[in-house]
Amino acid sequence: MRRFGFLFTVLSLCLWAIPAEAARLMFWRFEADQNRLVFSTDEAVQPKARLLQNPTRLVIDLPGVDVAEVERQQWREGAIAAIQAQVVDRETSQLVVEMAPGYTLDPQQIRIAGQSPTEWQVELPQAVRSPLPPLANRPLPPRLEAQATSTITAIEISGSNQLVIRGDRGITGTKQWSTVDRAYTITIPNARVDEAVAQSQLPVNSPVSQLRVRQRGSTVEIVVYPATNFQAGNLSQVNPTTLALGLEPQTSTSRPIRIPPTNQPPTTISRPPTPQPNNSPMPQPTGRNLVAIDPGHGGRDPGAIGIGGLREKDVILPISLEVARTLQQQGVQVMMTRSDDRFITLAARTQMANRSRATIFVSIHANAISMSRPDVNGVETFYFSAQGQRLAQSIQSSILQSIPMRNRGVKHARFYVLRTSAMPSALVEVGFVTGAEDAPRLASPQFRSQMAQAISRGILLYLQQN
Repeated sequence: MRRFGFLFTVLSLCLWAIPAEAARLMFWRFEADQNRLVFSTDEAVQPKARLLQNPTRLVIDLPGVDVAEVERQQWREGAIAAIQAQVVDRETSQLVVEMAPGYTLDPQQIRIAGQSPTEWQVELPQAVRSPLPPLANRPLPPRLEAQATSTITAIEISGSNQLVIRGDRGITGTKQWSTVDRAYTITIPNARVDEAVAQSQLPVNSPVSQLRVRQRGSTVEIVVYPATNFQAGNLSQVNPTTLALGLEPQTSTSRPIRIPPTNQPPTTISRPPTPQPNNSPMPQPTGRNLVAIDPGHGGRDPGAIGIGGLREKDVILPISLEVARTLQQQGVQVMMTRSDDRFITLAARTQMANRSRATIFVSIHANAISMSRPDVNGVETFYFSAQGQRLAQSIQSSILQSIPMRNRGVKHARFYVLRTSAMPSALVEVGFVTGAEDAPRLASPQFRSQMAQAISRGILLYLQQN
């Protein structure tokens, strides 16, 4: 008996030593009209807030929480330079609200309140100006005496598709690609950014979809998110006070998917004409909306596999990412159940949308049937509820108005993500990876972009009308 008692004690200690799986940050958003940061986790947490200086930033510690699956950089407006989720160590993550240069918060007025053990709100006071003393009155470290701080006076898009950065003194910079943010970061040491420049707007049809400008001590970081079908080229030194980042068409994520020839006999099919872009203005929805975009499958689950090995997950992720970017450009907040090639369970997908109280949920997939039926092609959209039916019809109609495809209709279905989502939801099948008509087009970046624009238009029209 003593032997068994000792064995039980050893096993108990071993089990006790196994770390519990970390809670996950499911979603966060900044509600600018309420000056409030809202976030939720899948398990109970006890966040703590603190205000740090140089640069001024509000740090919300999330003990035992994993933030690896949420967007790292999502906000920049007015007095807020950036909001990001970051991992500190194996036991702690953080939400960080970084203030624009010259702004600070009164720490006594910051309020953090739990709506439930997994849902939290951080109420921020109005930011106040905290101007730095003039440069002339601040001693420089000995190693910088000969190198005065430069002020970034302009960040603009030139007519030759270049991002041009100008300083009032000499500046230098380096460029680095982030696979997490899918963005290029230009780092300019010994510089500070003019407030008006940090709040400048991008022109319409810019080769840059978003631009984040932040001050980190004596270094300026400019985060560049290329628009669809653009990628950054070289960062060049035009003259001592000017840098230029070339922006070239065709991003690496939009390269064609190669479909090798098959051994199947040729099939005679009347192919639809090449799709033409819809250049009419995007609908403008009113009110505050949050759209959940769900790229199906991912990671170890490739989804359907069609002609020449064309995989569903390779088709729908670039479509979904462009849908998200397009909606954001129209002022709609977006959350994605995944933004890269990872596996997410069906339950987790709708849990994210439900806990974030999304306005609508749109799941994006590609269809398949037997490889012996390449004659089966077309787009179809599914719904479960009456509200979902209107959403599905809006998306289906928008696709058919923009792209000449076979219409397989709007259909009722009991798909898990449709019946477990608490908001109007639709699941769109953008074509057949096994179809002789659809597969070559689904492998094309141009077609995927046009499909994304059509889905976005249908979503915006639904939001406008409902």
